[in-house]
Amino acid sequence: MNEGDLLGEARDSRSQFIESIGQSKSYFVRALVTALFSKRFHKAYFAGTQRLKPFSGTGTISFDCDHSPDIAALPQLLSILSRCHVRATFSCVGKLVELHPVEHSAILEEGHEIMNHTFSHPFNEELNSTNRFDRLSTEAQTEEIVKCHESCKSILRYEPKGFRTPHFAVQHTKAIYDILPKLGYKYSSSTLAVGCTSHGMPFKEGEILEFPVSVCPKHPFQAFDTYHAFRSRITKHRNEEDFLNEFAGIVDFCSKRGIYVNFYFDPQDVVTIRGFEKALMTVKENLDMLTYEQLYSRWHHEA
Repeated sequence: MNEGDLLGEARDSRSQFIESIGQSKSYFVRALVTALFSKRFHKAYFAGTQRLKPFSGTGTISFDCDHSPDIAALPQLLSILSRCHVRATFSCVGKLVELHPVEHSAILEEGHEIMNHTFSHPFNEELNSTNRFDRLSTEAQTEEIVKCHESCKSILRYEPKGFRTPHFAVQHTKAIYDILPKLGYKYSSSTLAVGCTSHGMPFKEGEILEFPVSVCPKHPFQAFDTYHAFRSRITKHRNEEDFLNEFAGIVDFCSKRGIYVNFYFDPQDVVTIRGFEKALMTVKENLDMLTYEQLYSRWHHEA
């Protein structure tokens, strides 16, 4: 065996080790990586991401509207997106669509996409505090999706094509990949970029195209979302500046390597961040920002 073969084996072993960490469900392993070398792991894990058309150089941004404060923040958020000329996807809950039809209609009027986020958002202290989506029967899961779809169709005259599991990766179940095609759905964004073999690139799960959510370099087993950054007791960032620096770092890292970026935030948080609009403009300058529907259509056309 020559030196080149040895180096190749060493690289393969290192890649397999990094992959095994990403796939690990062990709380101990995840806590250890987060505490000791979170950013090194994040960089190494996504360094292995392969460029894949039409996803390289693209980005999506989504907002979950699953609490009343999120609905209240929508007018301000829509104004920010309009000034930045960014189109986004909003994961919406059927119950809240029925309670706040004007605010949800405004999302569509501004040219954004609405994604099905179930009817009652199980395990939500405001809407449905008694159930977990992943513990519901297949029939009950299907009913949650269908009822939200019907609310959007009857009230907003709009039929979603995409779905997000409540609390996505935490309560996500692969059962949805059997349910969604039967209801005419085409894609989902319900998993994390760490843990999927595509290393963050969109991938097929049965008939559904899955868009993994980007993770935090400081907390690589957590979505890079505003809940974990500002409201979580365990993974909270130091301040807004710390969050915005990580935001800019993800954009820089991924845009230089052609890695797909999928941001997910809560409206109630982003409207309070003083530098969010400027950060969004930076994203727009470095990535081709699309809705899930637009990116799915591009992928479907090129497939």
